[in-house]
This record gives sequence, C-alpha cells and structure tokens, in this order.
Amino acid sequence: MIEQPLLIAYHVNIGFPILDEGAKMISTSKMYVPVDEEARKEAEKFNEFQKLTKGYIEKSYFHDLAADQDGYAYATVINRNLLG
Repeated sequence: MIEQPLLIAYHVNIGFPILDEGAKMISTSKMYVPVDEEARKEAEKFNEFQKLTKGYIEKSYFHDLAADQDGYAYATVINRNLLG
C-alpha cells in the first residue's frame, strides 16, 4: 500500500453575532496562501473579521496547519466583544 496525504476541507457557516467586528480566527496555521488577487489585498489581516459591509468581496486562504503530537490541528473563532 502506498501512503498518500489526505486533504480534509471543512466548511462551517458561523454568523452574527460571533462573526462581527472584533472577531478573530485563531489557529495552528503555519502558513496561509491567498486564493486570488482580492485575498492578497491586506492578506496580513487574514484572521480578522469586520462588521457587515455592503459590497464586500470574499477573501479566502489556503492554510498549512501545524499538528500536535497526536496529529491534530486546531482552529476557532473568538469575538472578544462578546466576552463578559
């Protein structure tokens, strides 16, 4: 048997009030790559979310995630504005 890498793409739709101004994605991302020219604009803010903006064009990134000793990688979204 030949070992092959496995890509798992998870897609989760998180909405308001979590995804709003003040929200950030925190992950074990070692590297991120913008998928298109729009995503290259302000790519250094790949993990920051903003308030709902009319006409906003989606920005997406491929990530290379670091895994822990058990092979797990992690990602979460936190909006500090919602913390008490």
